[in-house]
Amino acid sequence: MNQDKIGKFIAKLRNEKRMTQQELANKIGVTDRAVSKWENGRGMPDLSLIKPLCDELGITINELLSGEKVTKNNIEKISNDNLENILNEYYKMKKHKKILKTSIIIISISLISLIIYTLSLLGIASLFSFLGDKEVLTDINKYNKAHYIEKYKGDLDSNLSIFPDKITSNMNNVEFESYMSVGLLDTDGYIYLKYSLEKDNFAKEIDRIKEIEITITNDNTKHTNRILYDDKSYIYPAYITIDGFGNVYEYALINEEAKEIICMYVSYPNIKTFKYTKYLKNDLKSYLNSNTIDNFTIYNHSFDDGKTFIEFND
Repeated sequence: MNQDKIGKFIAKLRNEKRMTQQELANKIGVTDRAVSKWENGRGMPDLSLIKPLCDELGITINELLSGEKVTKNNIEKISNDNLENILNEYYKMKKHKKILKTSIIIISISLISLIIYTLSLLGIASLFSFLGDKEVLTDINKYNKAHYIEKYKGDLDSNLSIFPDKITSNMNNVEFESYMSVGLLDTDGYIYLKYSLEKDNFAKEIDRIKEIEITITNDNTKHTNRILYDDKSYIYPAYITIDGFGNVYEYALINEEAKEIICMYVSYPNIKTFKYTKYLKNDLKSYLNSNTIDNFTIYNHSFDDGKTFIEFND
């Protein structure tokens, strides 16, 4: 977002209404210094102040974010530009491996508000220009872990360490399917891979999985997260790397009797339609809870009591 342009827009509208900075500040409950800071392009109003500010200036949130009045002729361009700017801020945080709770909330609400406003003027068809593609793979010859990491990058919130790099000749009875859908803020879907191994290779694969750990670095400080073992929550004992962090689940189920391993990556699972429900948690109601960044993951760690999360360096 162009803070200079937004600031000049605020100043212009305030002057048109013949208000001083102090008078505008009094109306929305801030100091005149705050208003001055906005108008000079050195900051933006807090989320709680955006609607009251817009109401006082007689503009919409869309107009505030774009720094200009919206007309029927420019609504589509301005809405697209605002969405792109907000998404750029989101992906900038992902690129720097930092997830800020407050920022995620602000970005989400801003996007929702902007989309609702845009749809009210343009109709629902405009939404589809903002949606990404969908990818479905079922051919085991096309399975390649590097493909997902490269294509979806930080949106996975994972480096898929549970999964083998590729299908090998010593794997038997292989089943594979993936469905990935790119949305406005994240990538949803699942990766399912089931394979069996002979006794010795099965033992080696279990050793690989149970030794998985991720070291996260923040300046000169390091923290190592280790994989979680759970023999109660699933149909089979599980080694877990993500358990609901950001609504993502990643784990390997171990069927000792059949010498079989089921690797699962699931993002925002819909328990009513999910194809592989038997491999989800025994308590399906647990997926209805509000899973957040407070849930378990080996890929992230907070060095400041949950204010900021540092993601693994992939």
